[in-house]
Amino acid sequence: MKKLLSLVAFLMMASLPAMAQDRPLMDVGGGYEYRGFDETFLEAPRLTTNGWFATADFNFTNQISLAADITGTYNHGGNQFTSTTIYSYQFGPRIYILGHHRISPFVHGLFGLAHGAIAIPAGSGEPAFTDTDQGYSWAAGGGADFAFTRHWALRGQASYEATQLFGGFPNQGNITVGVGVVYRLGEK
Repeated sequence: MKKLLSLVAFLMMASLPAMAQDRPLMDVGGGYEYRGFDETFLEAPRLTTNGWFATADFNFTNQISLAADITGTYNHGGNQFTSTTIYSYQFGPRIYILGHHRISPFVHGLFGLAHGAIAIPAGSGEPAFTDTDQGYSWAAGGGADFAFTRHWALRGQASYEATQLFGGFPNQGNITVGVGVVYRLGEK
């Protein structure tokens, strides 16, 4: 009976939040990123791009951080383009609604720049077309971290992203979804 009670007590302690009141000084991570890029300005359907994201959060409190997200997504040979590359560099507040725990939901509003490059293959008697552009971007969304150790967590996130590339006015309305890992550095 004592062994059973000890096992139950151990399991209860293991299920407590990984970081009850402590907060990490910084979260860093990365992973897979999907971007559904709005091509209506080129009279083409939404372009599916796949790539990566890198993120860093500088935590001022257990709930408020300054986030930096960098993404790179690509489509080589999809739709009518032989090559499409889109990068975004965004910064802004990220709010951990319940703080940093075993499950840490968050929302963010990010602002920055986007860079895009497209290449359209040559048609019959027409030269190939390539173009690059830079413009403003912003994203609003959220996600959650699921801690599996004291320092490591899985991250899932999704955002509505607006970019202003290739003369797209007012904006391209993109959808981004990312899945990756986050490492929590230090504690305060």
